[in-house]
Amino acid sequence: MISIIIPRYYSQLTISECLRSLTAQKTEEKFEILVINSSSDETHKIVREYFPTVQFIQLKKRVFAGAARNIGIQKSQGDRVAFIDADCIPSSDWLSKIISWHRKGYRVVGGSIANGSHENIFSKAEYPLEILEFSPRNAKREVKFVSAANCSFSREIFDNQGLFPDIRAGEDLVLCHKIAEKGEKIIFDPDIKVSHKNEINFKQYVKKQIMHGKHSYEIRQMEKLSGSFMNNPLVLSLLLPLFPFIRAMRVIWRSIHLKNKLMYDIMSTFPLFFLGCVMWSSGYAKGYAEQLLNRKEL
Repeated sequence: MISIIIPRYYSQLTISECLRSLTAQKTEEKFEILVINSSSDETHKIVREYFPTVQFIQLKKRVFAGAARNIGIQKSQGDRVAFIDADCIPSSDWLSKIISWHRKGYRVVGGSIANGSHENIFSKAEYPLEILEFSPRNAKREVKFVSAANCSFSREIFDNQGLFPDIRAGEDLVLCHKIAEKGEKIIFDPDIKVSHKNEINFKQYVKKQIMHGKHSYEIRQMEKLSGSFMNNPLVLSLLLPLFPFIRAMRVIWRSIHLKNKLMYDIMSTFPLFFLGCVMWSSGYAKGYAEQLLNRKEL
């Protein structure tokens, strides 16, 4: 059996479509669905009235997505555990394709994330900054990490390597880094597809990029990830003014290397795209500044 875990926080507008697509999956594999909710909106009524077979776990306080997924892992029964976000809609063969890769021997499987809000200009600008590595146009290949919005793990991975770290963002990257360091092979298949509903506004766009920049600094303090050298105080002080340009060029280079045809989105939203790079860089600087303040307080 495979368990499907959905961490959620105020997603009542998207949870129905997500669950409708999951319960209609075309597979002979037995599966269960668990929703781990840490908000107080109407989701519990929607799930209990329209999706009675779904296990609904209500938490007493808000938790980050990684902690919610960990609760789901502990409550679930499957020997494989798949993850999807509440604002993502899976294709009808999503689960069958995941299971197919597990049967081929891969214990960590990831899929692609399409932009389900492509007409939203802020979502369009944000997509290459956050979802670049998981575009449906990327090639099928072994990778170093997958997105927790669309992935699956054999349960023995958690038994042997531990659970998701309880951090605000990047918990999937940190976990996958540890797994890959131990020699685990991770497969990415763009045909394992979900569509992400991302109707954001300008304020949300700016806040998200600052948040992601801040936590990019923090997780590079936790793990020796790609680009960790930037956390060296001397390197950081010298390169910080160039960070927006470095980030923009890195995203553009990766898009060209992956041949995922995202250059049109980047160029057509370039002022917003570059503003996102600026905000991400300010968040990175914020992470460094907060660490210095904490050291002084100690």
